Amino acid sequence: MRFVGVDIVKHIFALGVIWLHVKSESRYSKDVSDLINIIGNYVDGAVIGFFLISGFFFKGASDCKIQSLVSFFRKTFMRLMIPFFIFSFIYVSALYLLGKYNLDNGLISILKLQGPMQMYFLSYLFFILNALFICTLLLNLFNIDSKYFFLILAVIALICSQVYPVESSAGPNLLNIPLYIFCFSSGQMLKYSFPKNIKSFYFYAFALSSLFLAMSRFDHRFLDVSIVFVLFTLGIYISYSKVLSSFTAPGSGGVYLLHAPITIYVVSLALTKISVFGFLNAVLSVILTYLICLFITLSVRLHLPKLSFLLLE
Repeated sequence: MRFVGVDIVKHIFALGVIWLHVKSESRYSKDVSDLINIIGNYVDGAVIGFFLISGFFFKGASDCKIQSLVSFFRKTFMRLMIPFFIFSFIYVSALYLLGKYNLDNGLISILKLQGPMQMYFLSYLFFILNALFICTLLLNLFNIDSKYFFLILAVIALICSQVYPVESSAGPNLLNIPLYIFCFSSGQMLKYSFPKNIKSFYFYAFALSSLFLAMSRFDHRFLDVSIVFVLFTLGIYISYSKVLSSFTAPGSGGVYLLHAPITIYVVSLALTKISVFGFLNAVLSVILTYLICLFITLSVRLHLPKLSFLLLE
């Protein structure tokens, strides 16, 4: 089954990530910048949404053979780390040439496997995927049900996220990794309830969303988690809609990778040339940047399919 609704939600998350890069004190007044930041507080959970979806679709080891681990490592390295290194070097080089970035700091961030801007998601997901694949391989070796492992992992990650809280639910801060692992594990736990009964899936998702909303009183990051869970559940619901049964929505991976502050800046500057200013300028900059990146991604899929893996397609 193709989860079309989830694909659509991934595009919403990609738009959220673009919005986080639209900030500019030079182009917008203080009032507009404040409004941009307020909206940003509600969309900065976009990246953890990608971790949740990745967890839902994660398939652990089906055996305990070392060949399976080697194959999985090679596959995920090609899919995640090759794009990470290519786009990180491109963005660091471009920003350095524009005088917006220190080359040494940029190269260090790549060597630390964090990279510039939104690239950290690729490297962090790579390590989480391979670490958990190894865990499921060992669980198979000792004939232990992985469902309980992911439940325990989610609880431990949740506790760690509270022991070492950080200001934002997005970013390369290593202290955010427990939250990323928690969302990934939660996605895997939702997957276990999914095949049995779709109604039970909706119940668990709603219960978790309500719990996270209550937790947001103590840790505002869980407001992001709650919103992400609601959107993901909506995506599952849409996937079962007969109206969209033949619809496809590729391209979110390319949008995530291709958008950059410099792209948004150029689009925003072009809009000012036709007298589009203020908040409308910000909104249209995000939408047009999204459409440009989506067009490039779909063009690569159509005309250069062998390179589409570089855009996570």
